[in-house]
Amino acid sequence: MSEWRDDLHQQRRKMILAAAATVFAQKGYQRATVKEIAEQAGISAGTIYLYFKDKRELLLRIAEALVRAMTQDLLVQVPRDNDPAFLQHLLRERFITIDQNWALFRVLAAEMWTDAALRSQYLSQVITPTVSAVEDYLRARIAEGQVRPCNPQVVATALVGSVLIFAMLAEVAPENPPAEASRETLVQELADFFLYGVIAAPPRETYGTNL
Repeated sequence: MSEWRDDLHQQRRKMILAAAATVFAQKGYQRATVKEIAEQAGISAGTIYLYFKDKRELLLRIAEALVRAMTQDLLVQVPRDNDPAFLQHLLRERFITIDQNWALFRVLAAEMWTDAALRSQYLSQVITPTVSAVEDYLRARIAEGQVRPCNPQVVATALVGSVLIFAMLAEVAPENPPAEASRETLVQELADFFLYGVIAAPPRETYGTNL
C-alpha cells in the first residue's frame, strides 16, 4: 500500500509540474497564478499546496528537470579520439534540448535576473558541468598532442555560449542569416570553427598534428 501511495504521489507531482510548465510558458512566471496551474492540472488550488510550498518552488523544480535534460547525455560514450564527432554530438544535443524547452528557458532566463538562487542553480548545475566536460576533453587532447595548447576554460565557455547565442537569435531574429541555417549545418560549422578556426592553412606546428 505504501508503494502505491508513493507512486500516486510522484504521478501527482509530475502532473502538477507539467501543468505549471504549460502555464509558465504561456503567461510567464510573474503573471501565472496557482489557480491557473490548478485549472490546467484539473485539481483544486489547495491540492497543489499539499505537494509544493508555493509558486516559486514549482519554478525551481521545473528548473531541476531542465538541468537533468541538459546534462543527462554528457556521459554518453562518443569516441573521444574523433574530435568532430564529439563536438557535433555535444552541440547537437544542447540545441535539441533548448529547442524542445525553449518557452521554459525563456521564463527561466527572465527570472534569473532577479532570483539569485535560481541563477546560482542554473550556473552550477547546467553551465558549469557542460563547460567542465568540454574543458576535460580539451585538456586530454592537448596532452595527447592532438589539439594546440590553449586555455581550455576560455574555449569551452565560448563553445557553450555560442549555443545560447544562436538559440536566442533563432527566436528573436529568425530573419537573421545565421538563424536561417539548418540546425545540422550550424552544428557542423560551429564544430569546424572551434576545431580549425578560420585560417585557410594553419601552420601544423601551431595548430597540432590533426588540425
